[in-house]
Amino acid sequence: MNRRILHLHNGDAARAVLERSDVPGAHAVWSEVLHEGPVRGLETRSVWRAERARYYASLGPLSPDRPDDEALLRRWDAGLEGAAAFDEVLLWFEHDLFDQLCLIHHLQHFARAEARPTSLSLVCIGEHPQHPRFLGLGQLSPSEMAALFETRKPITEAQTALASRTWRAFCGPDPTPLAAILDTDTGALPFLDPALRRFLSEYPSPQQGLSRTEGQILDALADGMVTGADLFCAN
Repeated sequence: MNRRILHLHNGDAARAVLERSDVPGAHAVWSEVLHEGPVRGLETRSVWRAERARYYASLGPLSPDRPDDEALLRRWDAGLEGAAAFDEVLLWFEHDLFDQLCLIHHLQHFARAEARPTSLSLVCIGEHPQHPRFLGLGQLSPSEMAALFETRKPITEAQTALASRTWRAFCGPDPTPLAAILDTDTGALPFLDPALRRFLSEYPSPQQGLSRTEGQILDALADGMVTGADLFCAN
């Protein structure tokens, strides 16, 4: 019997690469920008989708595939909810804040789900030997993605427990419990610590009242960068 595998991706770029490889399986994408917008008090998925869609819509025109209505969010959730029909769900993620928040979201979701896939596994990298300036899985070739498939590791109880604890703190009313996670052993998810530090650095600094991004923008402006593209690349 063929083993049914679902590849759960962080975005369409990575999905498109793996689909062009010879790695078997179905594909789903879940790309919520969790470090922006409301996450507290959204207990049910219907409330979550409604509030998150309202937030995205409030941002105005961004990109044609942004989740500015609930249809895309519902489709992403369907990929998660349908995972129980597969023998293995393989999570494909990177080291950055966006991916690490999605990763802990997924792990806590599967920990609480009534129906779960037979096994969960993970590919999560922060560098690649063929790409000195590694930015994401979407950079890779189909053969490079296929090689990573062979390195996947089973999700452990320690990873799930850490993810669940961190997710509860992330959705809490203040950042203190989330900061406290950094004083614990986060080795089960090695990229989580720097990702959380990056997130917490967006709170106003006690020294000058600016977030990290705000400070970097002012530094870039002082260096003569004036276009939006320049400022984006500088941050």
